[in-house]
Amino acid sequence: MVVYTGARTRAQVVDFAKVLLDEKGSLYFTDANLATLADQANRMVWRLVIDSNPEHFLTSKSFTWASGVEAQTVTTLTDNSTVPYRILTLEDYESSGGVSNSNLPRKWAAMAFSDRSKRLQGNSHLVGSRSTPRYYVLQGAKLYTAPLPDRALNVTMYYIEHLPTMAGDSTEVLGGLATEFHDAVGYCLAWMMNAKQNNQNPAIDNMWEMAKLQIKEHGY
Repeated sequence: MVVYTGARTRAQVVDFAKVLLDEKGSLYFTDANLATLADQANRMVWRLVIDSNPEHFLTSKSFTWASGVEAQTVTTLTDNSTVPYRILTLEDYESSGGVSNSNLPRKWAAMAFSDRSKRLQGNSHLVGSRSTPRYYVLQGAKLYTAPLPDRALNVTMYYIEHLPTMAGDSTEVLGGLATEFHDAVGYCLAWMMNAKQNNQNPAIDNMWEMAKLQIKEHGY
């Protein structure tokens, strides 16, 4: 399978899928149908890449977590004011400066919301210690931590934003990121088109399976 290493737009992905299926013009699929299927293929590949290596879509936000505060409204923290698709981790630092030998990050551990009260009560005499584990959980639009901080914390949240719907044919797939997997969106689109044509081209199934395998094995 030839790997395309540059960014592709929705129009280019559609053209690529049509070439794979020898689809001439708009004989079987309307332009509106192909745009809808391309958006879905884009989302499917995006999720596969995230499962393989979410760092392709990683973003971060630094903020202060005030002393004694249990929860933050996460939409006030993210750049686009939405709940993240996925939070990868949070870290806190002794000071707001960059990472150094004297300002190393402490990684927070994820917890279940049902364990929140237990985490709040435990180790209360060690809250100020950097060796004390700190936990977080996202529940709806609320981001909780435990135990309660006894002083303000310099925090960085690493997360993945939701994939926006493509605005038009000139929009790059996968949000313009992870360009080495843009070709996979074309293979996925061709696979969906082929399914609607009763799998008349079995080679398309093999191409899509190879694309998924490539994402799984070479996501890093």
